Amino acid sequence: IEKDTPGLTVNNLNDTLGTFSASIGKLYFDHCRIPKENLLNYSKKRRPCFHNIIDEGRILLSAMAVGLAQGALDRAFAYAKKRVQFDRQIIQFQAISSYIADMATQIEVTRTMLYNVAAQRNTGNSLCKEAAMLELFSSEMCSKICDKALQIQGGQGYTKGSDIERYIRDSRILLFGESVLDNCKKVITDCLLEVDF
Repeated sequence: IEKDTPGLTVNNLNDTLGTFSASIGKLYFDHCRIPKENLLNYSKKRRPCFHNIIDEGRILLSAMAVGLAQGALDRAFAYAKKRVQFDRQIIQFQAISSYIADMATQIEVTRTMLYNVAAQRNTGNSLCKEAAMLELFSSEMCSKICDKALQIQGGQGYTKGSDIERYIRDSRILLFGESVLDNCKKVITDCLLEVDF
């Protein structure tokens, strides 16, 4: 649909919880007439085209998740090295060092998975299952990493305007972004069952 189509109204949602740099809005259709050549046909023949578009969206969202999680880890790690309690850097406390190690491991595993799926995407193969697994894993990973980073920073991370606060807000869109995570689980299961969906 062309943006100047009569009857199409676009309302930008500027007051979102996070991801302020994204263009998010609502589309309203009031008796729009769409030329036949602009219609998308979701037939078995065209299905791979739709899946490729969805796969690319899942890969992009996963890259965003890895970037957000890495930023949260970097901030939490720097804070844990700087913050001193009981005459020790808090990074030296077992619980904090365990959080940092787990966070770094989860990010690295997800980044490796992301690179693998993105490389496979360039071969032109169908990646419905792999892209859905990647989105599911990376979205949940990012949310958990941001929460752990907040726990490490405590009150400072909870302060409005802090980097961690922004990462937490931005990570929430990943939990319902390109596709609902429950849909990812259905796609994965259908692929495992070799069901044509």
